Amino acid sequence: MSRSDWCFATVALAVACLPSLAQETPVVTQVDGAEARLEAKDGRTQFTLDDPITLELVFTARVRGCNVNTTGYGDMSEQVNITPADGWLRSRGPSGHDYLTTEKLEDAPIRIPVLLNQGIVFQKPGHYEISVTTARLIAPQPSPGALRLTTNTVSIDITAPDEQEEAALVRSLSARMETASGQTLHDAALQLAFLGGDEAIRAKVRWLLDPDNDQTGNVEGEMLQGLASSRNLQLQMDLLEAAWRDVQRVPENNLLEAMQQTRAFLRKQTLPGWTMVVAPPTDEAAKLAEQERRHYISEIVATLPQRTGENRRDTVYYLMEFNGLNDEEKALLRPALLSGFGQLDTVAQTMLLETRWKDIRDPSLVPDMEAMLDAPDQISSHRDALQRLIELSPEAAKPYALREICDPKSEVMLDQLAAFSEQTLPEVDACLTAQLRTLSASHNHHWQWKAALAARFGSKNMLPAMREIHAARKDWNPQSDEGPFLAYFLRYSPSDAMPRIEGLGIDTQGTFFYIDKVFATRKASFPNELQTWLREQVKNGSAQQAGFAAYQLSLGGEAGDKLLVERRLEKLRQQWAGREMEIESASMTTPQAQARSLEVDLVSTLAGTDARVWTLSPHEKAALRDGCLTSDCKRHIPEAP
Repeated sequence: MSRSDWCFATVALAVACLPSLAQETPVVTQVDGAEARLEAKDGRTQFTLDDPITLELVFTARVRGCNVNTTGYGDMSEQVNITPADGWLRSRGPSGHDYLTTEKLEDAPIRIPVLLNQGIVFQKPGHYEISVTTARLIAPQPSPGALRLTTNTVSIDITAPDEQEEAALVRSLSARMETASGQTLHDAALQLAFLGGDEAIRAKVRWLLDPDNDQTGNVEGEMLQGLASSRNLQLQMDLLEAAWRDVQRVPENNLLEAMQQTRAFLRKQTLPGWTMVVAPPTDEAAKLAEQERRHYISEIVATLPQRTGENRRDTVYYLMEFNGLNDEEKALLRPALLSGFGQLDTVAQTMLLETRWKDIRDPSLVPDMEAMLDAPDQISSHRDALQRLIELSPEAAKPYALREICDPKSEVMLDQLAAFSEQTLPEVDACLTAQLRTLSASHNHHWQWKAALAARFGSKNMLPAMREIHAARKDWNPQSDEGPFLAYFLRYSPSDAMPRIEGLGIDTQGTFFYIDKVFATRKASFPNELQTWLREQVKNGSAQQAGFAAYQLSLGGEAGDKLLVERRLEKLRQQWAGREMEIESASMTTPQAQARSLEVDLVSTLAGTDARVWTLSPHEKAALRDGCLTSDCKRHIPEAP
């Protein structure tokens, strides 16, 4: 093996395209042909407890083919190793981001700064030895992967800061931040955040709570990063809690986050670094944090009688967006929220309509929905307002629905009009025809939305124009562009749709996205022509065709089609009876694997929650599960409790 092949020979060490320190990977300090070193930035090794401490990862290679993840994540993305074990606190664990930017490692070294303060707080003066374990070195194609390398050590010496000098620096940095912007503001804010004295703590809390943060930049983000650096954490806790309990101040998430972080640091707890979390953590630290969070929120609920005007309105909105309120608390907040809904800004109104509708739905909101729809400069909010107005008063909503459908700039889609019961709106025929002629182009999402509205609300009078536009198609994607047109043809002229559906065969699956939407919102079954074709696929089609057709019949077929699907399933099970192990372990594309897939498709269609034309009893589901040939099948029918 030549030296130039080194990166291709590291497959045994490669673990993933995206580096994550949470993964168990080999730890090495050097590999043949490439190296990760740790160096003092600009040669500096003398610091005070207050200083930002930046070291540099330096990657070099004597061969070609390697890459380095050069992404600046803005947090501690490396594993920092420090001796001795005392005198410092790991405030945050390493992050595990799911994205990266890479650079080829060639003749010139690649340098990556490591700001220790983002995850490490030095609490005592002393001499420290530091190394870094990093997963930034990446092997190339055909087997890309991140190597986890541990660097050499770098020695640094830390001394105590001069309190008077620090206080003067706090004043200087605060004055600079008052007028600075961009990178200058960011650098000054970060330096202030990492200062630890009492004056710095007061300044950090003041900047964290500054109402002008939205205009000045992400100053609160920098302040949150520096909370662990504060030497007098109890003072910080007292200041934050005093602000939280001030009834003249509307509560904010940044303040709640700051209090919870400070409590964790008082317990000498290491906060987890950012990761792509699938489920919320359930460890004791997470449970305690949730209890504290819940307690703080209950404090704010108790202050509502002391709040008035905009303060009360905005506080109620803040509380309603909290996920942990009980029914009694929601009932307490509801009258104030309903009476003040019209005075909330558009963003807050839209958020409530999207996330808290079941808690606030009330006929008294009809004028507020109409006011949102009458605001010409708030087009994006029209979707939610129209959807909720239809649910409250279809009669009041109809003129707005007609206007939005005919407005070429409107972002209202079929989903927002799903509750509208009228089968057709002939009033929109002309405007939709004109829009479809103007917008017609491949992969134009706005055009697809309008075509779906035509399929749902257009009358039969649009048929000649829809035929003309469809016949003139060029480079359309059948799985997105054609779907709305085929849905329209299935309503009014199935003979126009069926040849195209039959011609697409298995490739027609994506096309049914809009067909299903249109017929679901109409609460209608598919036409006989389509049902007949789908039944033929269930009876005699390939495994993939039969599984797909069975699912479609569960959405737009007849109740009797359930028996047809059961017969295909029974035929499959009889064919493979006694060969369960064979199909359980079969590799993809084999007949055994296709049988396994078909059983899953048929079972999930029969017992799934998507079906609109039949429902299985618990006894029927249990019998269906008992007949499963494979574990994949059983996973789609959970065992009854």
